[in-house]
Amino acid sequence: MLAQDNLYMARVERETSMNKFALHIAYTFLICLLVWGCGSSASDANTDSGGGGDVNLETDSSPTPDADQDTNTDTAGTDVSDTQGTDSSTNTDTIGNPDQSTSTDSDSSTTDTGQGTFGEEPEFTDLFIQIIGPTGKDSGTNISGLMPLSGILFGEATSITWTASDGATGQITPGRFWNSGPIQLAPGDNTITVTALSADGQEASDEVVITYNPGFQFGDYLEVQPPQLFTNKTTDMRASIAMGSYGTYDASTVKLHRVDASGVIIETIATMKDDGQVATTCDEIEGDGVFSTCMSRNPSQPETLHFRVTVEVPLDLSVYDAYSPVTDIEAISPVSPGICQSVVQLTTSARNTYEDRIADGQSHEDAQAAALSVFTNFGEVTHAGVSPDGYGLWMRHQTGLLGVVGLAPEGYRSGDTGTVDGGLTNLSNQRSLLSRHSMVFAPYREDLGTMDESIEIKSSLEDVECPPFSVQEYVNADAQLSKLRSIYEFGVIAFATHGEVMFDGIEPGVADAYGWENEGAQEVLWTGEEINCNNLSPNTPVCESENDCATGSACIAVKVTAGNIEGRCVDLRHGDLLNGRIALSPDRYAVLPSFFSHYAHRDYPESLIYMGACRTIMNGTLAAAFFANGAVSIAGFSDYVTESFVKEQGTYLFEQLLLKNEDTGQGINLTGDVLPGSIEDPETGGKFWLFGAQNLSIMNADLVNPSWENGGIAGWDQDGDGRVISQLGCYAPVQGKYMGLLSTGLGFTKQTGELSQRFCIPKDKTELRVRWRFMSEEFPDFCGSIFQDEFRATLESDLGEMDVVNVWVDSLCQPSLCPFTEACGIHYVGLDQACVAFDQGDVWTTPWREAVVDVTPFAGQGPTTLRLFASDQGDSIYDTVILVDDIRFK
Repeated sequence: MLAQDNLYMARVERETSMNKFALHIAYTFLICLLVWGCGSSASDANTDSGGGGDVNLETDSSPTPDADQDTNTDTAGTDVSDTQGTDSSTNTDTIGNPDQSTSTDSDSSTTDTGQGTFGEEPEFTDLFIQIIGPTGKDSGTNISGLMPLSGILFGEATSITWTASDGATGQITPGRFWNSGPIQLAPGDNTITVTALSADGQEASDEVVITYNPGFQFGDYLEVQPPQLFTNKTTDMRASIAMGSYGTYDASTVKLHRVDASGVIIETIATMKDDGQVATTCDEIEGDGVFSTCMSRNPSQPETLHFRVTVEVPLDLSVYDAYSPVTDIEAISPVSPGICQSVVQLTTSARNTYEDRIADGQSHEDAQAAALSVFTNFGEVTHAGVSPDGYGLWMRHQTGLLGVVGLAPEGYRSGDTGTVDGGLTNLSNQRSLLSRHSMVFAPYREDLGTMDESIEIKSSLEDVECPPFSVQEYVNADAQLSKLRSIYEFGVIAFATHGEVMFDGIEPGVADAYGWENEGAQEVLWTGEEINCNNLSPNTPVCESENDCATGSACIAVKVTAGNIEGRCVDLRHGDLLNGRIALSPDRYAVLPSFFSHYAHRDYPESLIYMGACRTIMNGTLAAAFFANGAVSIAGFSDYVTESFVKEQGTYLFEQLLLKNEDTGQGINLTGDVLPGSIEDPETGGKFWLFGAQNLSIMNADLVNPSWENGGIAGWDQDGDGRVISQLGCYAPVQGKYMGLLSTGLGFTKQTGELSQRFCIPKDKTELRVRWRFMSEEFPDFCGSIFQDEFRATLESDLGEMDVVNVWVDSLCQPSLCPFTEACGIHYVGLDQACVAFDQGDVWTTPWREAVVDVTPFAGQGPTTLRLFASDQGDSIYDTVILVDDIRFK
């Protein structure tokens, strides 16, 4: 015990000065139809009691991930080969959208699913085309040399053509949803452009860069933080990329480069590491397949910085460099409070001019023209215009800042104050949300009062016992831009706000510079964040948490110094303003579709989005932004609509979805007295429409994303260091491609990790199985000490709490190492030195274990929470990691 005592004392002394990501998306290209509408405003069996029948799964000590582990249990009749949640797609793997369909069709625009019609198809005067597959982003990678494109078309096109950078071209059958068929890719970057032409001479185009890496697939996009830099300031940065498990690569050749706008290397910055040395390489965990590096930049002028990663990959008898997609970082000069205030004053003056002219008895047209002259007569305004056939005004300042004014009459949901095809074709299976996290965004709650339908929507969501929705509500001034930057995490999103269509007639070059998908008019939504130009922070002070930052700024971790995490406060509103993602108005910020595209860091979890505002599905720019990034059903209004109509339709939609358990499309397409064939505002003629999937149900109450096979934590609540990984050193998931990780604080997160989810256990389920592996620096030297990191998995409900797993260091130690400790070794089945190390050195690990518990008391009894959490007992110096996978109910 003397050696252990010495270790113990050394550890206590050190305690005074120390403190203790992967996405693969398999793409099956999407064939859909459009539902339209308009409106506004490995295997020794050892049984143990650690929370249930415990199964030891033998591990593989090879240096490469063990992706195929044999498993056996001692529980009769148990099937542990279940691969629930795995991706069975036979199509090519691409960094882009997740599988949204299990079938294809060469011409989705002519398929009729026979699910009924809903009013008339609206007429779109502006042609707009957007690529949504294999990715809705500007770039992606592909593992195969053949790849189809798919996308959305707004307006009527007589032809759609695709053209590749090697000169190849082909025709696409025009349709609301279209696909190209297979396109041959050349190794390296392939720029593919689709162009639509209309009978009246309009032309619209979109392009995507697909990088073909034969036999290799990066696990995710390159992440660079912070995403925004100020000129003439040196900024510490970090970059990381998940390499994935698709193909072999030389881990010593993962390099970060700065490239030009075409992706050509300008500068090699660093060799990236997967060594867990967060203080020197910014890498959080050794062996997790995520490679990282630290760097710093001091841009001298505003520009877009482009970065990408290369790695050497063997191919036949040679090697080649595989390239990641390009990641852009904006270097900008801060927006001055004076310029900001000037634009706000202009919009205020225009609004006042309009109101004064109306008060004097002038017509709307004359008053609007007078208000527009406020913009056009100001020398610093480069572009200005009015909403098409509407009440809005817009302007562009020479600095790039945008201004908007809504002038719709009181009672409308606007301003600051045909035959319809079926849903997704050939989809016999019902689609479900991948997250029950719900957002209600209601910036005008105080103004709308009882006419705010989001009050009843929130109540309806919370009143449903199963499924148990978790509702985050942001109302009035709390409905801020920062909340919308994480909107992609939510499965149900309900806006109750004002909307308008702006920027019709802006020069195409300006729209291109902003990165807008549509070069014409943009649908906009107002937030509740009041504009205070003096609060736009040009500084990036050090921070540890959001509480250290001024309003509007986010704390972004960039490095670790002397064991402490150091972040920087970054006000992202500067970049949003200068790059046309948000606009100024007399009182509040408004958001454009590009805002939602820019901040879609992960795909939406097959979300339902309701946009209770005028003109939210008028030209499709908002719907396209959401749909291209993973949302599947979007409801909105075609034109100006009254508050009473919006409340009626929004409330009824959720009544049908929640109370009657209708699919989105089935609910919308009810006929007769329940829901007429054409839903039109009798006062304005604006219509309520649904875009996207008709077979989405929001009433699935089961555990969603149970083993994290979508590559992220969608559907789960996360606290501290809870994350999803594809490997940890030589340890691969027991099944599928991903597994959960909990730690007592690694990398840029010092808080112990927890992942939890609230759901309902079906009444026919009797058993829960969870596989886990406990890895710790505590083993074996601190067996029998006070340092007892632990892992627990529990089921909790109003009926009580049940342990699924309840283990701690001593319980897993060899009994001879802690003979005087009660319960020493009660769950011991062996410990092996791990193939990874944490920040303090050697790590020892249990085998994969399986806990099996009887869940009959909880089945069919209402909401239950599954909690998976680590805790740090004694100190935070020596770290522990728990891997969790293959969570199944039977």
